[in-house]
Amino acid sequence: DVDIRVKRNFILLKACIFFLRRDYGEAGVCLEQLDAALPTDEFLRWDERVFSHLFSGLLSLETNRIDAAREKAAGIKRILDRTSWIDIRDWVGAYIHLYNGEVLLKSGSPPRSVSACGKARFSRIPGWVVLFGGLRFVKYNFPFIQDTLARAHLRDGDVDGAIGVYEKLTASDRTGRDRRLIYPPFHFRLARLYRQRGDLQKAARAFSRFISLWKDCDSLFQPMIQKAREELMVLTESETDTPH
Repeated sequence: DVDIRVKRNFILLKACIFFLRRDYGEAGVCLEQLDAALPTDEFLRWDERVFSHLFSGLLSLETNRIDAAREKAAGIKRILDRTSWIDIRDWVGAYIHLYNGEVLLKSGSPPRSVSACGKARFSRIPGWVVLFGGLRFVKYNFPFIQDTLARAHLRDGDVDGAIGVYEKLTASDRTGRDRRLIYPPFHFRLARLYRQRGDLQKAARAFSRFISLWKDCDSLFQPMIQKAREELMVLTESETDTPH
């Protein structure tokens, strides 16, 4: 049984990697393998089932299958409604708000997306992460929809609101209850928003931070690094040319 769980977790890890690489076809294959390996009762192995629903829903959104994505949200809610374990309710509850925000954003409703994402609260470090660790850290650090609120603000024309969200997502808070890893591209997105607002020094620092963190990333993402270097160079030259 332990070997089967490990196998399922590695399938989920592969799905994460393919999703990040935007290889949605391979990510879908992994999810099919995961679903086939999960118990038929959706309330057994709830954590893997939740991630299966989340991934499948996000893949549906990438192909504009909004109704299919909504069905996955309903599946997550069924799991949430059946449990009283506070770790599950807190963690899954926060993610379902973010996920609903993604669905609303894709549906063309940025203000409703902002409202949905605003309900997400990561108020504790789940006990199952602290006690068991391992691949559970992959699930805890699920990065793909952490910035839904920022993107919703941006689509709604609220640049300052988007900046505020990205500032929180890129700040280290050792005393806080949200200990998820910081996804480096958030620094890149924040830098561009600073530049758009005219905060050029902050933009330069954010670009520099992003390059420092991700300069050795996979070749697929190197164009983002190159773009950050180019934009940082422009900012640096602009600062040099500005009379003091």
